[in-house]
Formats: sequence, structure tokens, C-alpha cells
Amino acid sequence: MRITKKVIAVSVAVVAAAGGGILVSSSADAAEPTPKTIAAGTPLGQGSITGWHLKDGTIYGADINPDVVKWFTGTWDNTVTSNSVKDGALGEVDLNAALKAKLNASGPTYLKHWGPLNRNVLGNGRSELGNTSTAAPLGDGALNIDTPSAADKASFGNEVDFTGDLVKDISKLGVSVYTTGENAARGNNMPSITFEINPHISGSTRTYSSMVFAPNNSTSNVWTALDATDDSLGKVWGLTGADMPCNINGARCTWTELQAALNDGGEDAAVISLAVGKGRDYEFHGAVDKLVYNAKTYNFEAAGVTAS
Repeated sequence: MRITKKVIAVSVAVVAAAGGGILVSSSADAAEPTPKTIAAGTPLGQGSITGWHLKDGTIYGADINPDVVKWFTGTWDNTVTSNSVKDGALGEVDLNAALKAKLNASGPTYLKHWGPLNRNVLGNGRSELGNTSTAAPLGDGALNIDTPSAADKASFGNEVDFTGDLVKDISKLGVSVYTTGENAARGNNMPSITFEINPHISGSTRTYSSMVFAPNNSTSNVWTALDATDDSLGKVWGLTGADMPCNINGARCTWTELQAALNDGGEDAAVISLAVGKGRDYEFHGAVDKLVYNAKTYNFEAAGVTAS
């Protein structure tokens, strides 16, 4: 449609609350509508003002209902995108408080000094932090342990943080184990907790022995929490070394019997390292998690080890 005459100019004035109305006026030829005054507060008919009636630059924010101004200038859910925000325009102060708290939340603190004890690994024995297809007893991951044959040995632990601890001061100790029916079919086939210690046994010059918790088979295909200090588990503790009491290859001991054998009146037995592992005895494929040591519980996750 061609416009051959002047476009009607309408000026809208916002009248003070004390009275008055909105004056609609025109400046065109005789065919144009007669100016009239509309009482304040009287709504205009929908579609009664169009681009034909408005001259560019004649309406300002002050002329528009405050709620309408707020609607146009406000920020609404999902209205801000990468197309409407200039790089670097948003700062932390512009973000919702809950979102800032989430973004600034610190992640888990993974501990140092945990990993394979390489000097105690033999053959193809593997111990790897990773995901688990089961519902782990703590967190989402676990320590997966594999010994493909009877000649293999896996060991995972810490050679720094427990050094110097006294065996007599260990009050809580345990681990959760996941084993399978295939593992159990091969014999008494379970992961172990192993402390390297200086036993300080009276009458012996030995300065090194492995103090091993070797539990009996737990229920297959489920996670089982084992309390290594529970004497009802039987004689599940042994020491390496031909002259050691509670011998790993002979008459093993309960936890109470082991403590009594080490506390023989001489210098206190002291820890060198702490590890969980498997071998050398049978092929094994399973996992451990939630290692309890005194007041701390260690959680094995794919990204590392945490303590609570």
C-alpha cells in the first residue's frame, strides 16, 4: 500500500495522577479523524493504535505503563543465550546466588601416597581404581583387583602416612569385599589387608614381617563388610617369617591372639606400610572398598582415594 499523504502523528501524553487524560491529536487534512480526549485510566481498544498512527520517536519509556516497561526490560527464564550476551559481559556478581554457590563448591580432596606398591606386585597382578558395575558401599567407584593366575600378586596401599603407627593402637580395622562364585570355587580365595611391620619380637632380630588379614570366603556376588578385629571370624591373621608367632603358613591367630603375641614386653611393633591386595595363591577377580582404619574411612573412587 502506498502512502501519498502525511502519516497521522499521534502524541501520547501520560497525565498526572491528579487528573486529566490521554489526548490523541492529529495534524493532517480534513479527512483525518477529529481529535478527542480519552479519560485517564480508560483502556484503548486492542489494535486501535498501529504503526499508521505513530511517528518515530514520539513515545518514550515514561509514556508506557510501568508494568509493560518492566516486562520488556526484565530478564526471563531461558531468554538469555549466547546470541544475546557479549563475551565477557557477565561477571560472578550477575549470577544467581545458588548458581554461584554451586560453581564455587570445592570438589573432593584426593589423598597423596595411595597407589600400587610396586615392589610387592608380581606377574600380571593388577589393582586399579575405577568404576564398578555394582552399587559400591561408599561412593560410586571401587578398587578392582585381578590376579590372572596363582603366580600373580596385586598390592595397593600407602607407604607414607601410616609409617610409625603402633600395631597396639589399631582399634578399628576393616574392608568391604566383592567376590564371585568363580573365585570361591577355587578355594579360600579372598583379598587381604597387609601391614608391613617391624615386629620387635623378643628373642628375634627380625626387623620386617608382613602382618596379613586373610579372611574366609564371604558371600558371592554381593558386597560384604568385614571387621578384621572381630575374633568370631576365627584365626584369620598371620605373620610372615619362620620365627614369627601366628605364622602365616602355620598356626594363625585371631586378632586378640595376634596383639598378645606382638605385645610380649619388648619394644612395640610398628607399622611400615598398609595395603590391600591379593596373591599369591589363586586366580581372583573382584573388588574392595570402604577401608576402615581407626577413626578414618577410606573411599576408593575412579579419580583417587578420599578419607572421612
